[in-house]
Amino acid sequence: SYLMLSYEKTRDWRNAAITGERLLEIRPENKSVKLRMVDYHYSLREYEKSLSYSNELESRKLRCKKGMVLFRLEQYDKAIKTLESLKTAEAYALMAKSYLKLNKHAKAVSCAFKSYKSGRDPEIILEFSDIYLDSDYKRAIHILKKLLDENPGDERVLERICRAYIGNFEAGIAITYAEDLLRVNEGNVTAYV
Repeated sequence: SYLMLSYEKTRDWRNAAITGERLLEIRPENKSVKLRMVDYHYSLREYEKSLSYSNELESRKLRCKKGMVLFRLEQYDKAIKTLESLKTAEAYALMAKSYLKLNKHAKAVSCAFKSYKSGRDPEIILEFSDIYLDSDYKRAIHILKKLLDENPGDERVLERICRAYIGNFEAGIAITYAEDLLRVNEGNVTAYV
């Protein structure tokens, strides 16, 4: 419906969803409207409704969205099961976060690295290292060393590994990484701390 699309353009998810509901009353098997309803209700944070529509449409294309919905509903095991067959950076990242919520750290880190290797975006790994920088310096160091092996000279990784070694009371090693950091960016404040 043109009305639904006009609501999409203005990001008026509530009216888009209302229009979609009305269209589905007329044509209950309209898959394209149901597909849009998954997104509308997700945007409105109505995850149960979004899940209901995604269950009706079971398709590979929707699995990632369904995994996101299940994650938001704190159904982490179901989210993982839904995403397992997908081999995308986004699916691995979401599985990593789900495993982390379930306190399955080894699986979480494994999925985070699979996400990185699928998409080559180190953000998920950096996000994990930040979590561990608050509580488990040795685990943060382990993660950051692996990432540094694949991204030598990455300023963000070097900053975090310096902080991790300082937190782990290994100042000598922290200084070595701080020197590497200064070679990358001599104005980096973290290296001087």
